[in-house]
Amino acid sequence: MIECLNMCQNQFIQYLERECSKQELIDEYVRSFNQFSDEFPDLRKDDQTKDELLNRVEGLSNNLWANIEARKDENILEIQKQAETGWSE
Repeated sequence: MIECLNMCQNQFIQYLERECSKQELIDEYVRSFNQFSDEFPDLRKDDQTKDELLNRVEGLSNNLWANIEARKDENILEIQKQAETGWSE
């Protein structure tokens, strides 16, 4: 019985430590932004460029929220799965 409980705990810990792609999305955005700034420093003051950069920030925000929602759904399923094992009682 204790071995099964220990196994469930270890599986849940592994689940909690799983990879998340949010940081990768942010890193890619920062890399792209810095590359653009290095290559075209004078364009940063242009209104069209500012609009494009704001559109990219909005896209990043949408991607991050989509990632958060997907992980939330995964977490709800994992909680239900754990509850169905009977160990929560």
